[in-house]
Amino acid sequence: MLNGVKRETLKEWGLIFMGLLTFVTLIALEFLYHFNKSKQRKVEFERLRIDNLNMQYQQLKGQINPHFSFNSLNALVSLINRDTERAAKYTKKTVGGISLCDKP
Repeated sequence: MLNGVKRETLKEWGLIFMGLLTFVTLIALEFLYHFNKSKQRKVEFERLRIDNLNMQYQQLKGQINPHFSFNSLNALVSLINRDTERAAKYTKKTVGGISLCDKP
């Protein structure tokens, strides 16, 4: 009988241990799941932030280019009548500036 009581007690402790091990495993899996989700949210937030900055840059670039072109052409028109050599140099520099503005 004593042997039977020990076996029953060991079975009970084994079941308790398995239950605790299962519980701890589930908690660890839950933690890993939420940690991974948090990491994914941070990556998505950073991607959206970069996309937003790129859109702002494109919008500003679109606003600057027409003003730059208008001012450059006005300056060029005034130079053509006064100094054709300077007008030619200015044209080359302006074209270089415009091509720099078009690069992403």
